[in-house]
This record gives sequence, structure tokens and C-alpha cells, in this order.
Amino acid sequence: MDDSVFQLAVTQSYGGSDIASPSFNRPRYVRYTSVHEPRDLGQIYSAGFDLEGVVGAESGSQTLFFFFRALQPSRIGLRRVLLNRYTDQYISITLNNEAGPVPIGIDGFGNSSVLTPRDLESAVLLSLDLGYVACDYWVTGYCEDDCAKSSAVVTESGGTGVSDPSAEFTSPFAAIMPAGLYRIVISNSQWPQLPYRFQISISPPGDLFGVCELLDESYARIGLAKLEGKAEMRAIPDGRLFQQGELSGAATMQATPSGTITRTSPYGP
Repeated sequence: MDDSVFQLAVTQSYGGSDIASPSFNRPRYVRYTSVHEPRDLGQIYSAGFDLEGVVGAESGSQTLFFFFRALQPSRIGLRRVLLNRYTDQYISITLNNEAGPVPIGIDGFGNSSVLTPRDLESAVLLSLDLGYVACDYWVTGYCEDDCAKSSAVVTESGGTGVSDPSAEFTSPFAAIMPAGLYRIVISNSQWPQLPYRFQISISPPGDLFGVCELLDESYARIGLAKLEGKAEMRAIPDGRLFQQGELSGAATMQATPSGTITRTSPYGP
């Protein structure tokens, strides 16, 4: 709160009561409006956030700033929760890191392999008035060809917003983003304050671990002689991961073969 001499004089002129809500007329209560003083979400290993509020010049600022620090390479997602189809169009959300803006795919994750917006095609009936009255003004059969009608295909781009905030927020196409500082900027292009709600997902890649056992039962016949020599077994292990989703890290494999030789004879062991 601003406790300057000027502000105290203004407060004393109308009394001690004051409205503490942020406003264009009360900028001392407006916060997180500068890239130098953003809202710090902290250092994050793995987490999910659901943030909501209002933004607009009426509430003191048309832009709000947030930042967090990812402690290790992670999949980072940012998606909007749709609130109102009339006001959502004025709200924009961007993600930036130390290298600059991060493109968000249609799955809501940074540097996703599905960055191109989806194309949704729909047929629309178009009517063109040819006379001095609107199309279909005349009774059918009274006046023919009073307007021209045709159909057209309209293409719309799908966004990354969701109507259900409880929907799963994961993607197999998300890229592994480097650790470091990330900034989120929320802007409103209008004067009135408008509501916003967005979700953040920070998910480091999981560790894979497994054990593979191989059993080889070999048989042979030898004469009644002293057994002497060397037995060799060569194995070339191979494997494949399904739905890898751009795994990161190093894979190691260690083999510890072992064997036992036994003999069976019709004259006894």
C-alpha cells in the first residue's frame, strides 16, 4: 500500500475508509502487472496449477505476469478453461522461457509435435438478394429466382481451450522442455475487467525400470569319457518401447548370465 504524503492527504480528505480492491483508480492495490514484479509460483519439480481471476484496465492492468522455475527437463502444458464465448476471445495467454516465446500445440503443451491448428470444415448455406426485397420474401411460386442460393465450406481453426476443467491434461506428443525459468503472460484487449482461468501442467519424464529373464534348456550326448572343454552361449538381446512419447535420458542394460551343467546316465548320477 502507498503510504506517501500525497496519498495520506487524499485519504484524510474523505476519511479513513478505503476500498481495497484493485482498480484503475486505486493502482496501489494492483499487483503482478510488470515483468519485473511477477507472481512467483516457485521452484517446481512436478505439479499442476489451476489459476483464475480477472484482468483488464478497469481492474488496474490489461496484462498480468506469472513465472516459475522448472527444476528439471519436463513436459510443460498451458491451456485455457473456456468461461464465456463472448469474452474468451479477448483473453490471450502466452508462455515464454529464457530463449523466447514457446509455441503451444493444439494439445496444450509447449513445442508439441502437433502445433498446426485443427481444421474444422462445415457447410454453410449462402443467400444473395437479387431484387428489392429479402430472399424468400415472396410466396413460393409467385416469384421465381428472386435470390441466388449456394453452399460454401467454411474452415475454422480449433483452439487449445477446454470447457471441462477436470479433463485429463496429458499428451503423448508433448516435447521435453529444458529446465529453467518460464513466464506466463495474460492479456486482455478490452477496458472492462474480464474473468480468466487457465491450467498449468509440469510433468518430468518418468524413470523406466525392468528385469528380463531368459531360460535356455540345452541338451547334448557325449561318450563315456572324461568331460573337459568350454561351453559358450551367445545371446543378442533386443527390445522395443511402445508409445515412447519422446523419452529423454540414458538407457543402460546389464547382463549377468549363469549356467549349471548336470549329467544323466543309465548307470546312475
